Amino acid sequence: MTQNNERELIERLALVVIDLRRSHNGFDFIASLSELEAFAKAYKVAIDANDKSPISQNEQQEAVDLNDLAGRQADWLKTMGWWKNKTPLESLMLVVSECGEAANEVRGKEPTEHFKTELADIILRTLGIAAENDINIQQAVMDKMAKNKELKPNTNRVK
Repeated sequence: MTQNNERELIERLALVVIDLRRSHNGFDFIASLSELEAFAKAYKVAIDANDKSPISQNEQQEAVDLNDLAGRQADWLKTMGWWKNKTPLESLMLVVSECGEAANEVRGKEPTEHFKTELADIILRTLGIAAENDINIQQAVMDKMAKNKELKPNTNRVK
């Protein structure tokens, strides 16, 4: 088997595993499916980014699936009755309010213990916005990281 054929086979396997997982609503009917899915997703992300990913293949396999987290956040928002009950601008302003709460936790020399909770709130609000707007946040982040990798360091910064 040539390397291109092997790569194409793995790409197709990755898509099948991801689709299979979605069609069963996350039910683990094969014990190792989650490990296989993690490999498939990491491989697909690397392919999609044309192997320009700023993180290694091993790190991608261990990475958290942002789309899965966005889906869990969406489920929680639905449970709370907060799903799609505001405009994207209103949702973004809630992210801004969480940033303000995080800023309050770093007024001293060191961040407070509650600072990490506020950072988590920022991420959860952002994931909720992604889910509500059908954004593949995993791909968006990987694309942005690949684009950032092409930037040259700013040597003119005040130190």
